[in-house]
Amino acid sequence: MYARFHLGLFLKDHALSFSNAIRRNLIAGVPGLVLTDITFLGTRHEFDIIPGVHETLFDIIENLKEIVFTHTSENIHCLVSGQKEMEAFLKIQGPKIATAGDIKFPPNISCVVPSQHIASVSWDGELSLSLKIALVDPNKFQPFINPQEFIDDYKVFNVQRFPSPIKQTNFFIQKVSTKQEFEYLILEIITDGSIHPKQALQYSLYKLTKLFFDFTLVSLSL
Repeated sequence: MYARFHLGLFLKDHALSFSNAIRRNLIAGVPGLVLTDITFLGTRHEFDIIPGVHETLFDIIENLKEIVFTHTSENIHCLVSGQKEMEAFLKIQGPKIATAGDIKFPPNISCVVPSQHIASVSWDGELSLSLKIALVDPNKFQPFINPQEFIDDYKVFNVQRFPSPIKQTNFFIQKVSTKQEFEYLILEIITDGSIHPKQALQYSLYKLTKLFFDFTLVSLSL
């Protein structure tokens, strides 16, 4: 998803300082929805085979990891407030090709590409699994978790993933033709579709504003 923004006006040379800060925060500071756990019934390892399913567990896990999740709301409140882990479910009775669009998501969560392939299930096969999805902030510490866990007849695969909703950012500084002492910033943002570029920009501006405001509180308390 692509968007282009014009920001300003800035005094001469101020646009460069602002653009560097906002670009850094966009690339490394925007939270995103990621897959954290995948739970299968009746399996014991990632190379196991589910009867009637063409793909191995390893292939299914890799396909699930390719799914991009998104909030249906474009308000930055969902990014600022944060959310606990959410659970989604997939249950397919063959014959059918399972795709991301078949997943039953919690409210306000969906996938960017519903046609994303997961597995091919034959007439005598059944695919049943659950997913845990979490909003992860790349600036916060993520504890290490055991990549695999076996609970009764359920096999839980923990997926260590970090969000990268911003794929590319570019900026250009232009001078105002009528007022040479002023300039404005042209900012281009490309996302993976999980977040609108406007939402990403609003969140980055919020984080920078909060950061500088916190510093003013420290200065006043000294």
